[in-house]
Amino acid sequence: MCPVCKRVAAPATDEPAIDRERRGEGDDETDDQAAPEQRIVQSRGHRARDEQNDDVVDDFHHDDGVVAEKSRVPDAALELGFYRFTEGTLFGVPAVISRTGYTGEDGFELYFNPQHAATVWDGLMAAGTPHGLELVGLGARDSLRLEMAYMLYGNDLDDTTTPLEAGLAWTVKLAKPDFTGKGALLAQKEKGMPRKLVGIEAEGRRVPRHGMAVEVGGRSVGVVTSGGFAPSLEKAIALAYVEPEVGAIGSPVSVAAGSTSIPARIVKRPFYTQGSHK
Repeated sequence: MCPVCKRVAAPATDEPAIDRERRGEGDDETDDQAAPEQRIVQSRGHRARDEQNDDVVDDFHHDDGVVAEKSRVPDAALELGFYRFTEGTLFGVPAVISRTGYTGEDGFELYFNPQHAATVWDGLMAAGTPHGLELVGLGARDSLRLEMAYMLYGNDLDDTTTPLEAGLAWTVKLAKPDFTGKGALLAQKEKGMPRKLVGIEAEGRRVPRHGMAVEVGGRSVGVVTSGGFAPSLEKAIALAYVEPEVGAIGSPVSVAAGSTSIPARIVKRPFYTQGSHK
């Protein structure tokens, strides 16, 4: 996950869907709207580098789940509302602190020059360890984001999917005069979507995996894009694109797993609904 900082225009953050004229979605991104002359675009996914241009200021890395100590971070950071950010000094390092995250829990993401990574890391560990701060890896992050049905670019989104198929129609204002991809979206809205993203809950503990076929009555009706075991729910869950006609909540499906199949059903997203108070 390598956020990219760009100068553009616009203190809030939002998650836009960048639509391609051909069909698709761009990377999962967060816009941190800074001063009128600056906007930070956090681009997640393997196309992050593709989004860079002459406006790029720097390349930043980030961490979730920061434990803040009042003497080491800007006071304003401790008062941030959800999906808000502030700029200040973090352990002596100029940084942007954003109350966002990719886990569904209340947390923070940090943006600073990578040359200061060791300073910030050591500061966080020294300040946070007495408060119970522990390290987690990308595997834990992926489990949490899947429980919240947060999409991952390259799995659940790519440049062949549209915001309508992914359930992200709210991110696109079709009433706007014109934008890249508007024609494709209007045509799809009129003719109907060939597929839609749904949540799947398996019976038992066998896990549907990326690329497995979703079937109804022995016929392939879709494909799993993300799957895993949800430790918070003790259930096997997945995201999948399926034909709209079979995507109603509660509908039974099966997931092809080699010579066997995994019984499952379509469920409402997100899977986990007891996240932190924002």
